[in-house]
This record gives sequence, structure tokens and C-alpha cells, in this order.
Amino acid sequence: YGGAPLLGVDGVCIIGHGRSRAQAYKNAVRVASQAVKANLNNLITTGLAAMRGDDNPLKATGD
Repeated sequence: YGGAPLLGVDGVCIIGHGRSRAQAYKNAVRVASQAVKANLNNLITTGLAAMRGDDNPLKATGD
């Protein structure tokens, strides 16, 4: 426990509950660190671009 990823932002954002205890904050920071090390944003962006058949994952689609 500790938080959930907020998708749709250009970066790593973990949302936690305001009444979370210290252990939950520790877990949220750990999860955020793992997401950065795994290059999660790039993996998601590239995967979505591949699903669209787009060779430029940063190009806006307008859809």
C-alpha cells in the first residue's frame, strides 16, 4: 500500500491518501523510484504509439 500512479501526466506521479502513515509514504516513494528506473513513462508512450501505428510517440494525434 502507499499510492497509485496518476496516468496522463508527463512524469511520475504517485497519489496517496491524506491520512496515510509513514510506511505508506515510504512505499509510494519506492514505487515512484521503481517507475523512474524502469522508464515507465517511455514504455507507456511507446506502447500506445505502437497501438496507433505511429512511429513518433510524441506526436499529438488530434483524435
